[in-house]
Amino acid sequence: MPERNWACRISLDHAYKGHRMAVLENDELRVSVLLDKGADIVEFQHKAVGVDHLWWTPWGLHPKAGMIPSSALAEGFFGDYYEGGWQEIFPSGGVPNRHQGTEFGLHGEASLLPWEARILQDGPDRVEVELTATTYRTPFRLTRRLSLVRGRAALFLETEARNLSRVAVDAQWGVHPALGAPFLGPDCRVDLPPARCRLHPGPPGEDSRFPKGAEGAWPHLPGRDGRRVDLSRLPPRDPSRPASDLVYITGFRSGWYGVTDTRRRLGFGLAWDARLWPCLWYWQMFHGHRRAPFWGRTYNMALEPFSGWPSGLANAAANGTALRFRPLEVKRGWVTAAAYHGLARLRGLERDGRPR
Repeated sequence: MPERNWACRISLDHAYKGHRMAVLENDELRVSVLLDKGADIVEFQHKAVGVDHLWWTPWGLHPKAGMIPSSALAEGFFGDYYEGGWQEIFPSGGVPNRHQGTEFGLHGEASLLPWEARILQDGPDRVEVELTATTYRTPFRLTRRLSLVRGRAALFLETEARNLSRVAVDAQWGVHPALGAPFLGPDCRVDLPPARCRLHPGPPGEDSRFPKGAEGAWPHLPGRDGRRVDLSRLPPRDPSRPASDLVYITGFRSGWYGVTDTRRRLGFGLAWDARLWPCLWYWQMFHGHRRAPFWGRTYNMALEPFSGWPSGLANAAANGTALRFRPLEVKRGWVTAAAYHGLARLRGLERDGRPR
């Protein structure tokens, strides 16, 4: 196909710090994908306003084969190699755990795997790439198809997970886009449909804003001081007032959210198949988590569509929210990510990327 520097275009010829990268562009967006590490989306650049919504960790991306951890952590290597951005989480999300005779580290297998890529479509009106990976402790093949269309500030994903075995296998599946500077700040608000929210079970962390067992209707939870906390508003950038929590959001009828900078009137929205991902994990890191690897240095958050809760496949299986794959079964879902500007809040996001 002819190469272009206009309209939609796609290339598998890029590299960053030795990692193969796929780059998709149209007039509105530039999207970069790390092929050698998890098919992580590490750039979601809204060209009209010059803002990349995705967050990077303080240590960033290590050169390929250029960093060797000093010891093996019980939680695995996700944290050592986590550069930020957007991960596919499979077949376990969150804490290390053991289930169906195997062990999983933090956030499972898919985000540390190399993925293969092939271009399916390369035209000025639409580009599409197919990414595939096979897990090693569990019998799954994952496929993601990413596409852009001309004139639309939206990335379209079609995803599937296939059980390659003749054994019924459980899994936990998540979509993990982390947002941060220069986009994220205290002027941002979070909008999503009516839902229920609850704090992660167990004793709250030292930087939690909520008491154990806190529950409520979105967007409010009772705070430790007895006053309600509005989860739709972000706290100030103040390292002297650290906050770090994980809140589970359930009960919504349609899958969408928007994070909008109300001062600059620009934002990032996500829509998804709520039948496959009926839960949102709201990960908040507002100068909290004053231990490794963050040490209170970061101001970021993630709203992550997940197949179930709480953190850890074994825990999700125990409460009946794990995905059960029958022998040779395939499960499919879709996600749309959109950038928008000129709005002070989002009232909905269509699958075709149109904000309301």
